[in-house]
Amino acid sequence: MTAEIGKLTVGQYVSLVDSATGGQDGPLFERAIHLHGSRPAAIDSLRRFGTLLDEFAGRFGADRKVSLYESPGRVNLMGMHVDHRGGIVNPVATRERIRAVCGRRDDDLVYARSLSRNFGEGQFRISERLPEKPLGSLGEWLNWTESEAVKMGGGRDFINYFACGPLYAACFCYRWPQQFHGADFVLDSDLPPSAGLSSSSAVVVLATDFFLRSNPRGVEELPIDRLLEIYGYGEWYIGTRGGTGDQAAIKLCRRGAVQPIITTPQFRACQSAPIPDGYDIVLYQSGDEANKSVEPFKTGFNAPIISYQAAEVLLGDYLRERNPAALDRLLADRAALDPKHQRVYLGDVVNEELLSEPELYRFLRSLPCVMTQQDIFSRFQSSEQGFLDGIKQANEPEQGYHVRDACAFGFGECARGKHAAGLLADGDIRGFAHMMNVSQLGDRVGELADGSSGRVKFLENDTLATMEKDGFPLREIAGDYHVSTANIDRLVSIALGCPGVLGARLSGAGLGGMVIVLGEEGFDETLDEILIRDYYEPLGKQFQKTRIIPSEGAGFY
Repeated sequence: MTAEIGKLTVGQYVSLVDSATGGQDGPLFERAIHLHGSRPAAIDSLRRFGTLLDEFAGRFGADRKVSLYESPGRVNLMGMHVDHRGGIVNPVATRERIRAVCGRRDDDLVYARSLSRNFGEGQFRISERLPEKPLGSLGEWLNWTESEAVKMGGGRDFINYFACGPLYAACFCYRWPQQFHGADFVLDSDLPPSAGLSSSSAVVVLATDFFLRSNPRGVEELPIDRLLEIYGYGEWYIGTRGGTGDQAAIKLCRRGAVQPIITTPQFRACQSAPIPDGYDIVLYQSGDEANKSVEPFKTGFNAPIISYQAAEVLLGDYLRERNPAALDRLLADRAALDPKHQRVYLGDVVNEELLSEPELYRFLRSLPCVMTQQDIFSRFQSSEQGFLDGIKQANEPEQGYHVRDACAFGFGECARGKHAAGLLADGDIRGFAHMMNVSQLGDRVGELADGSSGRVKFLENDTLATMEKDGFPLREIAGDYHVSTANIDRLVSIALGCPGVLGARLSGAGLGGMVIVLGEEGFDETLDEILIRDYYEPLGKQFQKTRIIPSEGAGFY
């Protein structure tokens, strides 16, 4: 209903909302039903918008022309921590979401006020946040945002998320210099923050989409991969170094289905797969918060990514020696891409079968188990300058970078992500749940229950040789990504002991947040009582759960 800026005023939207919530059909109500799947859910959403419109009118007037926007959270069911490595992720969008009334300004001020206690209020001027001169590369953006995150407070200040996409777009999508329109946002959310549902990315998608709509010259028809780049790399502004998978899920998921996606190096949406009937997906809050933009979480979040990057440099060298023809074809196909993508990713090995599984085990044996920052600088010297520049900005973990085990997790998770949708399409929910459990083992930080778990988590040379000889399936490799917490490990173990539960693992980037539990329909009636007794009450944590109803992605009304 808002194909152009300023199509309807606040007052006109209030009238439409009043009509829809009073039971009168119309285009706004039809759009709400499409997004939410039922009349009661649509009415609930529009009532929330009614409150936001009243607040916006009180601050800016009922004659102000606005847009309405919804941005959900996301739950990635399979393909954890590999979106930025070329792996296939398998997300659903949540019914819980951020709703916003958005109004374009004539100046470049960006103001946001949340009616939810989860966020806050703040403002900034775009011109005062831009770098002094144009940035010429992703490496320059990385270095600049690292210092800006320290200066501006990174993810500790919710208004900074409204700057992420707009600043990246201003640097890389528009002519320099340029004057921009700012915006006023009034928003609310039933999407919990720091819970592994990507509430921060939901804000980034919302703010970016409205910025681009408010400043359309030169960006009228951005391809989806370019848009995802603005979301994902823009979010580096708050100090994290993730990919674009979360943002792609928030934007592209459809109601009732898992949406397999590849986002790196080129976007590709694979065939969606419906969730089979008779099963429930429930998230349980661990009570551990995960603000990845502050220490020590920031180092814990970035360390395995640096391990991935080191492994990929060595992978390129290995392929050059063992399969140069396949590597040359891959690089030729990427010749027209941004230079940062003219390289090989972990996901390429699995998706393009650049190495057979036995060859892949041999490559893992060739990797160092641990590398220090000094090891990395000595090994790669100036050949990977962009990578080395990024490491200079990172705090080194005490135990170094666990390159081999992190890479093993990446390969295994890419294989699991590749197989996930097929299992769902075949109705093999138990096979899907088993892969969830292997994946969680790769994130586990606590002691292991048995030797067989350690065998697939910490990959010694003799173990890898045996796996190569026996044809051990790659998707059964856990590896060690190590971003769970002791409490999440405990919650997962309790859940897996409950009748009807099939699989459980952490949700999101880790280091806190929620746990995904998959099981037979109604399993939570029993599990709730067990978790309250054995987890929440002993730890003094508040019981909180969210039932996942796969829903529509982000967009304007």
